[in-house]
Amino acid sequence: MKQIRTKQARRGFTLIETIIYIGLLAIILPMLSLSLLRLNEQFNLIDPRTRMEQKASLVLSELTNELTNAESIDITNSTFGTDTSVLVFKDDNSQTIILDTEEFTEDFSEVEQTVRRLRIQRGVDPAVLLSDKDMTVDKWNIQAVRNSSGTLTGLRINLEFDMLDETGVYQSASFDATTTIALQSRTTEL
Repeated sequence: MKQIRTKQARRGFTLIETIIYIGLLAIILPMLSLSLLRLNEQFNLIDPRTRMEQKASLVLSELTNELTNAESIDITNSTFGTDTSVLVFKDDNSQTIILDTEEFTEDFSEVEQTVRRLRIQRGVDPAVLLSDKDMTVDKWNIQAVRNSSGTLTGLRINLEFDMLDETGVYQSASFDATTTIALQSRTTEL
């Protein structure tokens, strides 16, 4: 009778296999960790910029909507050409609307800092903030655009945001947008 030999099932890893696996992990893990750290760094830069772009887009869209329905632009009470411009106009219901910035002192975990926020006030209602708490408005500059006969035809707006982190320190993310909003021919100048 022949004896049939069966292979025994292997149980576990040999010492050599274990050393090889540990060596491979020692080579791969630092590269993987470095890649993940770079990816996280890029995400942290892109996220604030994306939020600022979205906020600026919303602000400029709302402003375009308001100004296309403007009955008149109050040039006398508006302040143009500064980084803290003020825009005063009347909507199609003759309600006065003021767009400006306001400074706030914020207590962050490490420092107390003054930040500037964009706001809109309709009539006698309280002002509503248009910019987020973790953003400061560095520039809110409005210029009058006139045609060759000197008639007001539009407003050029430059808006610049800087992002703040939870300690109140400026991050490297900032956003600058410039647009010109054409006024309706029925919009008058006060």
